[in-house]
Amino acid sequence: MAFAPTSARSSEQEQVVKQLCSTCHSISNIERSSGYNKEQWKTLISYMVDHSSNPQQLDILGEFLANKYPANNDRASKVVDGDIKLQFKYWQVPTLGQRARDPVQGKDGIIWWVGQWGNILGRLDPTSGETKEYTLPAGTYPHSVTLDKNLRPWFLGNKNGTVGYLDLDTETFKVFNMPDEKARDPHTGVFDDNGIFWFTLQHSNMIGKLDPTSGDIQLVSLPTEKSRPYGIKLDSNGTPWVSCNGSNCLIKVDKNSMALKEIKLPNPNSHTRRLAITPDDMVFYVNSGMGKLGR
Repeated sequence: MAFAPTSARSSEQEQVVKQLCSTCHSISNIERSSGYNKEQWKTLISYMVDHSSNPQQLDILGEFLANKYPANNDRASKVVDGDIKLQFKYWQVPTLGQRARDPVQGKDGIIWWVGQWGNILGRLDPTSGETKEYTLPAGTYPHSVTLDKNLRPWFLGNKNGTVGYLDLDTETFKVFNMPDEKARDPHTGVFDDNGIFWFTLQHSNMIGKLDPTSGDIQLVSLPTEKSRPYGIKLDSNGTPWVSCNGSNCLIKVDKNSMALKEIKLPNPNSHTRRLAITPDDMVFYVNSGMGKLGR
């Protein structure tokens, strides 16, 4: 990211932005934003980095970004009238800048999340507002969390080729390593009725199957290179379906043999992140590449 400073003050601000804003995320995240005024930028930054001991630096960042990236309407949302009224409640996670993501709520009401950049598994009681964070094994960088039938939270190690769970009694982790070094990035998972854990490995271009009882892990590669398997859901028969974030395909997995059936989507520019399956086994998918909903 190249700035053209016009003064010593501007140069100072530029250096602070370079040092801090690119540490955890790409500068393109800022460039693609809708922009903010100074106070709005400062509020956003406060969610990521604690500047309570250095408010002057926060002021420098807010001033520079407001001048460089003021509010714009490039990606403005459109409000559509409707009959449903929603209310939102927010909880601040304890560790700033962790990139809290992919929350899941158990039948007991407890919400679990992962902080990918903070290497964290988190627990929230929405009734009391109490939160607790667990530091995951080094290098895990979890992408998502899934609950098994015992409400144990399972994390997927997106950077160290692992999946594992938190033992709720001992508050220790049980970790399963991938049997193939090429299987480096477990991504999203789901449990079937037999307790088998199915999961995707996006950039490894694989789908995995773990038996938690035996610890046995089976892996299979997708037929099309760089398909980037992403979301995964089960139909009423317990058959896994997988969406492809890098190719125009959906994948149907034989739950016994792990044989894969690739279903090509009509347009080669299609790629999908997430999918959902209705009770009558209709598969709906989000065509992220073309901004469409497909069935």
